Amino acid sequence: MVIEPLGNYKNSIKQFFVNLKVTNGKYVSSVADAKREMLTTKVGLFIVEWALDSTNGIQFCRDLRKNPLYKDTPFVLMSVENLKKDVILASEVKIDAYMIKPFSYEDFCSQLLLVHKTQTAQSEVNILLNKAEELVASGDYPEAIEAFDLILRKKENSARAYCGKARAKWAQQQHEAAMHLLRIATNFNPDYIDAYKIMLEISEHKGNKVGIVQAASILTSMSPENPKYTLILAKVYMELNHLEGSENYFKKTIMLSPKLAEAYKGLGSVYLVQNEYDKAKKNFKKALDLDSDDISTLNSLGTTLLRMGNFEDGINRYLLALKLDPANPSVLFNIGHAYEKNSDIEKAKWYYAQALIHKPGFDKAVRGIERLENEGSSIPEDDDKAS
Repeated sequence: MVIEPLGNYKNSIKQFFVNLKVTNGKYVSSVADAKREMLTTKVGLFIVEWALDSTNGIQFCRDLRKNPLYKDTPFVLMSVENLKKDVILASEVKIDAYMIKPFSYEDFCSQLLLVHKTQTAQSEVNILLNKAEELVASGDYPEAIEAFDLILRKKENSARAYCGKARAKWAQQQHEAAMHLLRIATNFNPDYIDAYKIMLEISEHKGNKVGIVQAASILTSMSPENPKYTLILAKVYMELNHLEGSENYFKKTIMLSPKLAEAYKGLGSVYLVQNEYDKAKKNFKKALDLDSDDISTLNSLGTTLLRMGNFEDGINRYLLALKLDPANPSVLFNIGHAYEKNSDIEKAKWYYAQALIHKPGFDKAVRGIERLENEGSSIPEDDDKAS
């Protein structure tokens, strides 16, 4: 299957296949057309243009690899530019060949031959690597480590072997040893994206925010089209109270993935902390347009509206969240807090009590009840930021 929007290139590739006596090709102009063909046709080779209208060739391949039918299907990417980031992205999603336009019939044939050789004749080391990685996947970590050590005796600079051994060590809770092996892997191959992915996983598991920032920053530079890493950076900067950095990365995530509700919710949270309520409201509403049943977004929007002085709408948002999760102690507390600020003491007490039923010892709810029973005490500042 060839996905090429330009007619001249599409016709040239079709003629190349005629010369090769290949008659079962499909030639389409878009991913949508390709997906329609794939409903009735099993594809054995993809040749795809990088620049497409609704997506790009890398993203199409990334989506394709999620389908078990196509996780190993040969994939050739075409581009008018030889950009390093494209090549790195291509290796990330298992692209088998990369053709720079314009290309001749001879160039085309040589790339297909390369794909054929890669598919049919793996090296001894690659066969051993595949077996070792299967051992990791099956949970046989000691045997996997022995297998990777054997590979490293044959090829001492194999970043893939160091990376695989690191994954086995990590599975055995040997985090420092795993990170050491990953650093060796990236010394041998600074562009080996799998190593940085594992570094990120380990850092997230340990709650190492500095490590998360370092690994996610590298992954963002290597895979700039992937919103996963910009979203991770946005969240960790938010946790570090680096609001400017968090705002920038949430915005980048939205540019890369305009329909990701989580990014709008995060950006709304940044603005809420900064007391920019109009911006917070706008982003929370956009998040709810994309995911109307997200309780935390409804909760945050309720808080935003209340701070803007819109009591009725704020309470209504809380009640929508409570309808989705009647036992949510944070929502119950926020409703009680809203009624307390609105001087409706009985309702405030009732909702605080409900919050304590579902979360015994909830300190803010305890303090709320104590305030209401001790007339004249003021609402602490930290309780005013309950969402």
